[in-house]
Amino acid sequence: MSEPAAKPLQSVEWFPTPPRTPEGGVRSALVKLAIGAVFGALLFLRHHPTAAYVVWGISGGVGGISLASAGARAAIDRALAAFGRVVGLALGGILLGAVYVLVVTPTRFVRRLFGADDLHLRDSNRQSFWLACDDEARKVRWVGTMFATEAPTAGSGHPIRNAVLVLVGLVLLSEGVLRAEGFGHTVLYIADPDIGYYPEPNAELLRYGGRVATNQYGMRSPPIEREKPPGTFRILMIGDSTLYGGSYIDQEDMYSSVLQKRLTALGLPGKVEVLAMGCNGWGPFHEHGFVKHYPDAFHADLTLIQMPIDDVVRPLYGLMNVPFFSVKDPPRVALEEVANHLMWRYRANHVGIDDAWEDRQATYGVHEYGLMVDDLKKAGTEVMTFVLPGSYAGYDKPLPTDADDPSGRLRNALKNDEQRRANLTAELAQRGVVTYYARGFFKDKGPEDQIYRDDGVHLETAGHHAYAEYLDATIQAKSRRFQQWRTSGSSAEKKP
Repeated sequence: MSEPAAKPLQSVEWFPTPPRTPEGGVRSALVKLAIGAVFGALLFLRHHPTAAYVVWGISGGVGGISLASAGARAAIDRALAAFGRVVGLALGGILLGAVYVLVVTPTRFVRRLFGADDLHLRDSNRQSFWLACDDEARKVRWVGTMFATEAPTAGSGHPIRNAVLVLVGLVLLSEGVLRAEGFGHTVLYIADPDIGYYPEPNAELLRYGGRVATNQYGMRSPPIEREKPPGTFRILMIGDSTLYGGSYIDQEDMYSSVLQKRLTALGLPGKVEVLAMGCNGWGPFHEHGFVKHYPDAFHADLTLIQMPIDDVVRPLYGLMNVPFFSVKDPPRVALEEVANHLMWRYRANHVGIDDAWEDRQATYGVHEYGLMVDDLKKAGTEVMTFVLPGSYAGYDKPLPTDADDPSGRLRNALKNDEQRRANLTAELAQRGVVTYYARGFFKDKGPEDQIYRDDGVHLETAGHHAYAEYLDATIQAKSRRFQQWRTSGSSAEKKP
Protein backbone atom coordinates (compact mmCIF):
# COMPACT_ATOMS: atom_id res chain seq x y z
CA MET A 1 0.00 0.00 0.00
CA SER A 2 1.51 3.36 -1.05
CA GLU A 3 1.48 6.58 1.02
CA PRO A 4 -1.10 9.29 -0.05
CA ALA A 5 0.56 12.18 -1.90
CA ALA A 6 -1.14 14.98 0.09
CA LYS A 7 -0.53 13.58 3.61
CA PRO A 8 0.17 16.39 6.09
CA LEU A 9 3.35 16.30 8.19
CA GLN A 10 3.06 15.15 11.78
CA SER A 11 3.51 17.78 14.52
CA VAL A 12 6.80 17.92 16.37
CA GLU A 13 5.11 16.66 19.56
CA TRP A 14 4.41 13.41 17.73
CA PHE A 15 8.15 12.59 17.73
CA PRO A 16 9.65 11.38 21.03
CA THR A 17 12.06 13.82 22.61
CA PRO A 18 15.28 12.19 23.78
CA PRO A 19 16.13 12.91 27.41
CA ARG A 20 18.62 15.70 27.94
CA THR A 21 22.02 14.45 29.03
CA PRO A 22 23.09 16.35 32.12
CA GLU A 23 26.45 18.04 31.96
CA GLY A 24 29.06 16.89 34.42
CA GLY A 25 29.61 19.33 37.26
CA VAL A 26 31.79 19.54 40.36
CA ARG A 27 29.80 16.73 41.95
CA SER A 28 30.53 14.48 38.97
CA ALA A 29 34.25 15.23 39.24
CA LEU A 30 34.25 14.42 42.97
CA VAL A 31 32.45 11.14 42.32
CA LYS A 32 35.11 10.16 39.75
CA LEU A 33 37.84 11.14 42.19
CA ALA A 34 36.26 9.07 44.98
CA ILE A 35 35.85 6.04 42.69
CA GLY A 36 39.52 6.24 41.73
CA ALA A 37 40.58 6.56 45.39
CA VAL A 38 38.49 3.55 46.45
CA PHE A 39 39.66 1.41 43.53
CA GLY A 40 43.29 2.32 44.27
CA ALA A 41 42.80 1.45 47.95
CA LEU A 42 41.42 -1.96 47.00
CA LEU A 43 44.45 -2.62 44.80
CA PHE A 44 46.77 -1.52 47.63
CA LEU A 45 45.05 -3.83 50.11
CA ARG A 46 45.38 -6.67 47.60
CA HIS A 47 49.17 -6.11 47.58
CA HIS A 48 49.38 -4.36 44.19
CA PRO A 49 50.97 -1.06 45.31
CA THR A 50 52.31 -0.09 41.89
CA ALA A 51 48.89 -0.47 40.25
CA ALA A 52 47.36 1.44 43.17
CA TYR A 53 49.77 4.35 42.73
CA VAL A 54 48.99 4.44 38.99
CA VAL A 55 45.25 4.52 39.67
CA TRP A 56 45.64 7.19 42.35
CA GLY A 57 47.86 9.27 40.10
CA ILE A 58 45.50 9.09 37.13
CA SER A 59 42.35 9.71 39.16
CA GLY A 60 44.00 12.53 41.08
CA GLY A 61 45.25 14.20 37.91
CA VAL A 62 41.94 13.81 36.10
CA GLY A 63 40.02 14.95 39.18
CA GLY A 64 42.24 18.00 39.69
CA ILE A 65 41.92 19.06 36.04
CA SER A 66 38.14 18.49 36.14
CA LEU A 67 37.76 20.63 39.25
CA ALA A 68 39.94 23.41 37.86
CA SER A 69 38.29 23.87 34.46
CA ALA A 70 34.70 23.46 33.31
CA GLY A 71 35.89 23.06 29.71
CA ALA A 72 38.33 20.34 30.66
CA ARG A 73 35.60 18.69 32.75
CA ALA A 74 33.26 18.61 29.76
CA ALA A 75 36.01 17.24 27.51
CA ILE A 76 36.84 14.51 30.03
CA ASP A 77 33.15 13.63 30.34
CA ARG A 78 32.86 13.36 26.57
CA ALA A 79 35.97 11.22 26.39
CA LEU A 80 34.69 8.92 29.13
CA ALA A 81 31.29 8.73 27.44
CA ALA A 82 32.94 7.82 24.13
CA PHE A 83 35.06 5.22 25.88
CA GLY A 84 31.96 3.83 27.59
CA ARG A 85 30.15 3.61 24.26
CA VAL A 86 33.06 1.78 22.65
CA VAL A 87 33.32 -0.66 25.56
CA GLY A 88 29.54 -1.09 25.63
CA LEU A 89 29.37 -1.74 21.90
CA ALA A 90 32.22 -4.22 22.11
CA LEU A 91 30.73 -6.10 25.06
CA GLY A 92 27.24 -5.92 23.58
CA GLY A 93 28.47 -7.22 20.25
CA ILE A 94 30.26 -10.11 21.90
CA LEU A 95 27.45 -11.06 24.28
CA LEU A 96 24.53 -10.48 21.92
CA GLY A 97 26.39 -12.09 19.04
CA ALA A 98 26.94 -15.19 21.15
CA VAL A 99 23.26 -15.23 22.15
CA TYR A 100 22.14 -14.76 18.53
CA VAL A 101 24.39 -17.52 17.19
CA LEU A 102 23.97 -20.02 20.02
CA VAL A 103 20.34 -19.40 21.02
CA VAL A 104 18.28 -17.33 18.61
CA THR A 105 19.43 -18.91 15.34
CA PRO A 106 18.92 -22.55 16.42
CA THR A 107 15.55 -21.64 17.96
CA ARG A 108 14.34 -19.92 14.78
CA PHE A 109 15.52 -22.85 12.69
CA VAL A 110 13.61 -25.36 14.81
CA ARG A 111 10.49 -23.20 14.85
CA ARG A 112 10.70 -22.75 11.06
CA LEU A 113 10.81 -26.52 10.66
CA PHE A 114 7.55 -26.77 12.60
CA GLY A 115 5.90 -24.03 10.49
CA ALA A 116 5.83 -21.22 13.07
CA ASP A 117 5.00 -17.78 11.55
CA ASP A 118 4.24 -15.38 14.44
CA LEU A 119 4.39 -12.25 12.25
CA HIS A 120 2.44 -13.88 9.39
CA LEU A 121 5.17 -12.97 6.96
CA ARG A 122 4.28 -15.90 4.76
CA ASP A 123 0.49 -15.28 5.01
CA SER A 124 -0.01 -13.15 1.88
CA ASN A 125 -3.80 -13.28 2.14
CA ARG A 126 -3.95 -11.75 5.62
CA GLN A 127 -5.20 -8.09 5.82
CA SER A 128 -2.59 -5.55 7.05
CA PHE A 129 -3.07 -2.12 8.63
CA TRP A 130 0.59 -1.12 8.48
CA LEU A 131 1.39 2.39 7.29
CA ALA A 132 4.87 3.79 6.79
CA CYS A 133 5.82 6.94 8.72
CA ASP A 134 7.28 10.03 7.05
CA ASP A 135 10.49 9.32 5.21
CA GLU A 136 13.76 10.52 6.73
CA ALA A 137 14.29 13.38 4.27
CA ARG A 138 10.91 14.99 5.07
CA LYS A 139 11.47 14.64 8.83
CA VAL A 140 14.90 16.24 8.57
CA ARG A 141 13.55 19.17 6.54
CA TRP A 142 10.75 19.75 9.03
CA VAL A 143 12.93 19.62 12.13
CA GLY A 144 15.54 21.83 10.47
CA THR A 145 13.04 24.64 10.09
CA MET A 146 12.29 24.78 13.82
CA PHE A 147 14.15 26.85 16.39
CA ALA A 148 14.16 27.02 20.18
CA THR A 149 15.47 29.31 22.88
CA GLU A 150 16.91 28.28 26.24
CA ALA A 151 16.82 30.36 29.37
CA PRO A 152 20.30 30.96 30.79
CA THR A 153 20.98 29.22 34.09
CA ALA A 154 22.50 30.97 37.05
CA GLY A 155 26.23 30.40 37.37
CA SER A 156 27.62 28.50 40.33
CA GLY A 157 30.68 30.69 40.79
CA HIS A 158 34.13 30.91 39.25
CA PRO A 159 35.38 27.39 38.41
CA ILE A 160 38.92 27.99 39.70
CA ARG A 161 37.61 29.33 43.00
CA ASN A 162 35.28 26.34 43.32
CA ALA A 163 38.14 23.97 42.56
CA VAL A 164 40.39 25.60 45.18
CA LEU A 165 37.65 25.46 47.82
CA VAL A 166 36.95 21.79 47.07
CA LEU A 167 40.65 20.89 47.20
CA VAL A 168 41.11 22.71 50.49
CA GLY A 169 38.10 20.87 51.89
CA LEU A 170 39.46 17.51 50.75
CA VAL A 171 42.88 18.25 52.25
CA LEU A 172 41.37 19.26 55.60
CA LEU A 173 39.12 16.19 55.63
CA SER A 174 42.06 13.88 54.82
CA GLU A 175 44.20 15.51 57.48
CA GLY A 176 41.47 15.08 60.09
CA VAL A 177 40.93 11.41 59.27
CA LEU A 178 44.67 10.68 59.32
CA ARG A 179 45.12 12.54 62.60
CA ALA A 180 42.36 10.44 64.14
CA GLU A 181 44.34 7.32 63.16
CA GLY A 182 47.54 8.60 64.77
CA PHE A 183 49.35 9.89 61.68
CA GLY A 184 51.34 13.07 62.10
CA HIS A 185 52.24 12.12 65.67
CA THR A 186 54.68 9.37 64.83
CA VAL A 187 57.56 7.54 66.43
CA LEU A 188 60.70 9.61 65.88
CA TYR A 189 64.28 8.39 65.56
CA ILE A 190 67.81 9.58 66.31
CA ALA A 191 70.43 9.30 63.60
CA ASP A 192 73.67 7.66 64.71
CA PRO A 193 76.76 6.93 62.58
CA ASP A 194 77.50 3.62 64.36
CA ILE A 195 73.97 2.30 64.95
CA GLY A 196 72.35 3.93 61.92
CA TYR A 197 69.33 5.11 63.90
CA TYR A 198 67.31 4.14 66.94
CA PRO A 199 63.94 5.13 68.49
CA GLU A 200 63.65 8.38 70.39
CA PRO A 201 64.15 7.81 74.14
CA ASN A 202 61.41 8.66 76.64
CA ALA A 203 58.65 8.84 74.03
CA GLU A 204 55.01 7.86 74.48
CA LEU A 205 52.17 7.97 71.97
CA LEU A 206 49.19 6.10 70.58
CA ARG A 207 49.27 4.75 67.03
CA TYR A 208 46.56 2.62 65.37
CA GLY A 209 45.08 2.08 68.81
CA GLY A 210 48.29 0.70 70.35
CA ARG A 211 50.37 2.35 73.06
CA VAL A 212 54.04 2.89 72.23
CA ALA A 213 56.45 3.90 75.00
CA THR A 214 60.25 3.92 75.09
CA ASN A 215 62.59 4.22 78.04
CA GLN A 216 65.70 6.36 78.38
CA TYR A 217 67.65 4.08 76.02
CA GLY A 218 65.03 3.91 73.26
CA MET A 219 63.89 0.44 74.32
CA ARG A 220 60.20 -0.34 74.17
CA SER A 221 60.33 -1.26 77.85
CA PRO A 222 59.87 0.45 81.22
CA PRO A 223 62.69 2.70 82.51
CA ILE A 224 65.64 0.75 83.91
CA GLU A 225 68.84 1.31 85.88
CA ARG A 226 72.03 0.84 83.87
CA GLU A 227 73.40 -1.29 86.69
CA LYS A 228 71.32 -4.40 87.23
CA PRO A 229 69.64 -4.43 90.66
CA PRO A 230 70.84 -7.19 93.01
CA GLY A 231 68.86 -10.42 92.84
CA THR A 232 67.42 -9.56 89.42
CA PHE A 233 67.61 -11.77 86.36
CA ARG A 234 67.95 -9.47 83.36
CA ILE A 235 67.18 -10.53 79.79
CA LEU A 236 68.23 -8.30 76.90
CA MET A 237 66.28 -8.86 73.68
CA ILE A 238 67.67 -7.26 70.55
CA GLY A 239 66.12 -7.40 67.09
CA ASP A 240 64.10 -5.70 64.38
CA SER A 241 60.43 -4.78 63.86
CA THR A 242 59.23 -8.28 64.74
CA LEU A 243 60.49 -7.61 68.28
CA TYR A 244 59.45 -3.96 68.25
CA GLY A 245 55.95 -5.14 67.35
CA GLY A 246 54.85 -2.21 65.26
CA SER A 247 52.56 0.57 66.41
CA TYR A 248 49.50 -1.65 65.94
CA ILE A 249 50.65 -3.88 68.84
CA ASP A 250 49.97 -2.45 72.26
CA GLN A 251 52.92 -2.24 74.65
CA GLU A 252 51.49 -4.89 76.95
CA ASP A 253 50.91 -7.35 74.08
CA MET A 254 54.48 -7.41 72.72
CA TYR A 255 55.99 -10.85 73.13
CA SER A 256 58.77 -9.32 75.25
CA SER A 257 56.17 -7.93 77.68
CA VAL A 258 54.21 -11.18 77.70
CA LEU A 259 57.43 -13.15 78.28
CA GLN A 260 58.25 -11.09 81.35
CA LYS A 261 54.74 -11.68 82.74
CA ARG A 262 55.00 -15.43 82.13
CA LEU A 263 58.41 -15.71 83.80
CA THR A 264 57.36 -13.53 86.75
CA ALA A 265 54.34 -15.79 87.33
CA LEU A 266 56.66 -18.78 87.96
CA GLY A 267 57.41 -17.67 91.53
CA LEU A 268 61.14 -17.15 90.91
CA PRO A 269 63.67 -16.17 93.58
CA GLY A 270 63.85 -12.59 92.35
CA LYS A 271 62.64 -10.06 89.83
CA VAL A 272 62.85 -10.68 86.08
CA GLU A 273 63.56 -7.76 83.75
CA VAL A 274 63.08 -8.07 79.98
CA LEU A 275 64.61 -5.25 77.94
CA ALA A 276 63.21 -5.04 74.40
CA MET A 277 65.66 -3.25 72.11
CA GLY A 278 63.83 -3.73 68.83
CA CYS A 279 63.76 -1.22 65.99
CA ASN A 280 61.95 -1.11 62.66
CA GLY A 281 64.28 -1.94 59.77
CA TRP A 282 67.26 -3.06 61.85
CA GLY A 283 69.64 -5.72 60.65
CA PRO A 284 72.86 -7.26 62.02
CA PHE A 285 74.95 -4.12 61.48
CA HIS A 286 72.49 -1.89 63.36
CA GLU A 287 72.19 -4.39 66.20
CA HIS A 288 75.96 -4.90 66.45
CA GLY A 289 76.40 -1.13 66.44
CA PHE A 290 74.05 -0.91 69.43
CA VAL A 291 75.98 -3.64 71.26
CA LYS A 292 79.27 -1.81 70.62
CA HIS A 293 77.66 1.42 71.88
CA TYR A 294 76.75 -0.37 75.14
CA PRO A 295 79.59 -2.90 75.52
CA ASP A 296 78.41 -4.08 78.95
CA ALA A 297 75.14 -5.29 77.36
CA PHE A 298 73.34 -3.68 80.32
CA HIS A 299 74.80 -6.42 82.53
CA ALA A 300 72.25 -8.85 81.13
CA ASP A 301 72.36 -12.45 82.31
CA LEU A 302 70.85 -13.65 79.07
CA THR A 303 70.69 -12.01 75.62
CA LEU A 304 68.14 -13.16 73.05
CA ILE A 305 68.85 -12.23 69.43
CA GLN A 306 65.51 -12.01 67.62
CA MET A 307 65.07 -11.96 63.84
CA PRO A 308 63.32 -13.21 60.77
CA ILE A 309 66.00 -14.64 58.50
CA ASP A 310 65.52 -11.78 56.00
CA ASP A 311 67.46 -9.55 58.41
CA VAL A 312 70.76 -11.01 57.18
CA VAL A 313 70.38 -9.14 53.85
CA ARG A 314 70.16 -5.70 55.49
CA PRO A 315 73.27 -3.50 55.34
CA LEU A 316 73.94 -0.59 57.69
CA TYR A 317 71.77 2.30 56.53
CA GLY A 318 70.44 5.42 58.16
CA LEU A 319 67.25 7.44 58.22
CA MET A 320 67.67 8.48 54.59
CA ASN A 321 66.86 4.90 53.54
CA VAL A 322 63.76 4.34 55.67
CA PRO A 323 60.38 6.15 55.82
CA PHE A 324 60.99 7.51 59.33
CA PHE A 325 61.33 11.01 60.73
CA SER A 326 64.14 12.43 62.81
CA VAL A 327 63.60 14.02 66.21
CA LYS A 328 65.07 17.16 64.65
CA ASP A 329 62.51 17.33 61.84
CA PRO A 330 59.18 15.70 62.77
CA PRO A 331 56.26 15.77 60.30
CA ARG A 332 54.26 18.97 60.39
CA VAL A 333 51.06 17.43 59.03
CA ALA A 334 49.75 13.89 58.77
CA LEU A 335 49.72 14.03 54.97
CA GLU A 336 53.47 14.62 55.03
CA GLU A 337 53.96 11.28 56.77
CA VAL A 338 51.82 9.47 54.19
CA ALA A 339 53.62 11.16 51.28
CA ASN A 340 57.01 10.29 52.78
CA HIS A 341 56.03 6.63 53.06
CA LEU A 342 54.74 6.49 49.48
CA MET A 343 57.93 8.10 48.13
CA TRP A 344 60.08 5.69 50.15
CA ARG A 345 58.14 2.69 48.84
CA TYR A 346 58.56 3.94 45.28
CA ARG A 347 62.32 4.33 45.76
CA ALA A 348 62.60 0.94 47.43
CA ASN A 349 60.92 -0.70 44.43
CA HIS A 350 63.33 0.96 41.99
CA VAL A 351 66.79 0.62 43.58
CA GLY A 352 67.57 -2.48 41.50
CA ILE A 353 68.34 -4.91 44.34
CA ASP A 354 68.25 -8.44 42.90
CA ASP A 355 68.82 -11.99 44.16
CA ALA A 356 72.55 -11.85 43.45
CA TRP A 357 72.90 -8.70 45.57
CA GLU A 358 70.96 -10.27 48.44
CA ASP A 359 73.05 -13.46 48.32
CA ARG A 360 76.27 -11.47 48.71
CA GLN A 361 74.81 -9.27 51.44
CA ALA A 362 73.50 -12.34 53.31
CA THR A 363 77.08 -13.61 53.61
CA TYR A 364 78.16 -10.32 55.21
CA GLY A 365 75.11 -10.31 57.46
CA VAL A 366 75.68 -13.82 58.78
CA HIS A 367 79.31 -12.97 59.55
CA GLU A 368 78.24 -9.77 61.34
CA TYR A 369 75.90 -11.73 63.61
CA GLY A 370 78.89 -13.88 64.53
CA LEU A 371 80.94 -10.81 65.44
CA MET A 372 78.04 -9.47 67.53
CA VAL A 373 77.87 -12.77 69.44
CA ASP A 374 81.61 -12.48 70.14
CA ASP A 375 81.11 -9.04 71.70
CA LEU A 376 78.11 -10.19 73.73
CA LYS A 377 80.04 -13.14 75.11
CA LYS A 378 82.87 -10.76 76.07
CA ALA A 379 80.28 -8.82 78.10
CA GLY A 380 79.64 -12.03 80.07
CA THR A 381 76.08 -12.68 78.93
CA GLU A 382 74.67 -15.99 77.78
CA VAL A 383 73.43 -15.78 74.18
CA MET A 384 70.52 -17.54 72.51
CA THR A 385 69.36 -16.86 68.95
CA PHE A 386 65.75 -17.15 67.76
CA VAL A 387 64.77 -17.05 64.09
CA LEU A 388 61.06 -16.24 63.80
CA PRO A 389 59.57 -18.44 61.06
CA GLY A 390 57.37 -16.95 58.37
CA SER A 391 53.82 -18.18 57.95
CA TYR A 392 54.84 -21.10 55.70
CA ALA A 393 57.33 -22.51 58.18
CA GLY A 394 55.32 -21.39 61.21
CA TYR A 395 52.46 -23.61 60.05
CA ASP A 396 54.86 -26.19 58.56
CA LYS A 397 53.20 -25.96 55.17
CA PRO A 398 54.73 -27.72 52.16
CA LEU A 399 56.34 -25.75 49.38
CA PRO A 400 53.78 -24.22 47.00
CA THR A 401 52.98 -26.17 43.85
CA ASP A 402 53.36 -24.99 40.26
CA ALA A 403 49.66 -24.11 40.23
CA ASP A 404 49.98 -21.93 43.33
CA ASP A 405 53.32 -20.41 42.33
CA PRO A 406 53.66 -20.62 38.52
CA SER A 407 56.68 -18.28 38.42
CA GLY A 408 58.49 -20.24 41.14
CA ARG A 409 59.43 -16.99 42.87
CA LEU A 410 57.92 -17.93 46.24
CA ARG A 411 59.53 -21.37 46.24
CA ASN A 412 62.93 -19.88 45.46
CA ALA A 413 62.50 -17.33 48.25
CA LEU A 414 61.61 -20.06 50.75
CA LYS A 415 64.58 -22.17 49.68
CA ASN A 416 66.90 -19.16 49.99
CA ASP A 417 65.58 -18.53 53.49
CA GLU A 418 66.33 -22.12 54.51
CA GLN A 419 69.86 -21.90 53.14
CA ARG A 420 70.54 -18.61 54.91
CA ARG A 421 69.19 -19.99 58.17
CA ALA A 422 71.46 -23.02 57.81
CA ASN A 423 74.45 -20.73 57.22
CA LEU A 424 73.57 -18.63 60.27
CA THR A 425 73.11 -21.73 62.43
CA ALA A 426 76.54 -23.04 61.40
CA GLU A 427 78.23 -19.66 61.94
CA LEU A 428 76.88 -19.28 65.49
CA ALA A 429 77.41 -22.94 66.36
CA GLN A 430 81.16 -22.33 65.98
CA ARG A 431 80.77 -19.91 68.87
CA GLY A 432 78.75 -22.28 71.03
CA VAL A 433 75.45 -20.50 70.41
CA VAL A 434 72.32 -22.48 69.48
CA THR A 435 69.84 -21.10 66.94
CA TYR A 436 66.20 -21.93 67.68
CA TYR A 437 63.51 -22.07 65.02
CA ALA A 438 59.80 -22.50 65.85
CA ARG A 439 58.89 -24.45 62.73
CA GLY A 440 55.29 -25.67 62.93
CA PHE A 441 54.79 -24.11 66.38
CA PHE A 442 51.76 -22.05 65.33
CA LYS A 443 49.81 -24.92 63.73
CA ASP A 444 47.54 -25.35 66.75
CA LYS A 445 47.62 -21.72 67.95
CA GLY A 446 44.78 -20.40 65.82
CA PRO A 447 43.96 -19.35 62.24
CA GLU A 448 46.85 -17.95 60.24
CA ASP A 449 45.21 -14.53 59.78
CA GLN A 450 45.02 -14.18 63.58
CA ILE A 451 48.68 -15.12 64.12
CA TYR A 452 50.40 -13.35 61.21
CA ARG A 453 49.79 -10.05 59.53
CA ASP A 454 49.29 -9.87 55.78
CA ASP A 455 53.04 -9.98 55.02
CA GLY A 456 53.36 -13.41 56.62
CA VAL A 457 56.35 -12.27 58.74
CA HIS A 458 55.11 -9.87 61.42
CA LEU A 459 52.88 -11.20 64.17
CA GLU A 460 49.42 -10.12 65.20
CA THR A 461 48.54 -9.77 68.89
CA ALA A 462 47.62 -13.45 69.20
CA GLY A 463 50.90 -14.33 67.49
CA HIS A 464 52.88 -12.29 70.04
CA HIS A 465 51.23 -14.13 72.91
CA ALA A 466 51.85 -17.51 71.29
CA TYR A 467 55.50 -16.75 70.52
CA ALA A 468 56.07 -15.61 74.10
CA GLU A 469 54.94 -19.11 75.13
CA TYR A 470 57.60 -20.62 72.85
CA LEU A 471 60.33 -18.33 74.20
CA ASP A 472 59.29 -19.03 77.78
CA ALA A 473 59.47 -22.82 77.33
CA THR A 474 62.81 -22.64 75.50
CA ILE A 475 64.43 -20.40 78.11
CA GLN A 476 63.31 -22.63 80.97
CA ALA A 477 64.54 -25.75 79.20
CA LYS A 478 67.74 -24.53 77.52
CA SER A 479 69.19 -21.51 79.33
CA ARG A 480 71.96 -22.63 81.73
CA ARG A 481 72.12 -19.22 83.38
CA PHE A 482 68.35 -19.11 84.02
CA GLN A 483 68.30 -22.64 85.43
CA GLN A 484 71.19 -21.80 87.79
CA TRP A 485 69.49 -18.61 89.01
CA ARG A 486 66.16 -20.38 89.43
CA THR A 487 67.61 -23.09 91.62
CA SER A 488 70.19 -21.11 93.58
CA GLY A 489 68.88 -17.56 93.41
CA SER A 490 72.23 -16.38 92.10
CA SER A 491 73.33 -15.43 88.60
CA ALA A 492 76.79 -14.25 89.50
CA GLU A 493 78.49 -16.67 87.12
CA LYS A 494 79.57 -14.75 84.01
CA LYS A 495 81.31 -17.46 82.05
CA PRO A 496 79.74 -17.85 78.61
